[in-house]
Amino acid sequence: MIERAALNPDVDIDKMERLLQMQERVMDRQAMMAYSAAMAAMQTELPSIEERGQTNNGCYATLEDIVDTVRPIMQNTVLQ
Repeated sequence: MIERAALNPDVDIDKMERLLQMQERVMDRQAMMAYSAAMAAMQTELPSIEERGQTNNGCYATLEDIVDTVRPIMQNTVLQ
């Protein structure tokens, strides 16, 4: 529809801009929904990560361990 309107020399520029903004909002919403679905799918696959780091306040999972654990799961989720 937008392509047809763009080819029509009589189309109002303001109307065309509003159509493009509406299309961008729809695409943004679709991207957010896809992201949310991928994050939900990924979270079901995340294991507990061993807490090997230590401070005076307790133990924590190191950034390296988190990245090493999460990266392959994220790659598999994105590729699906």
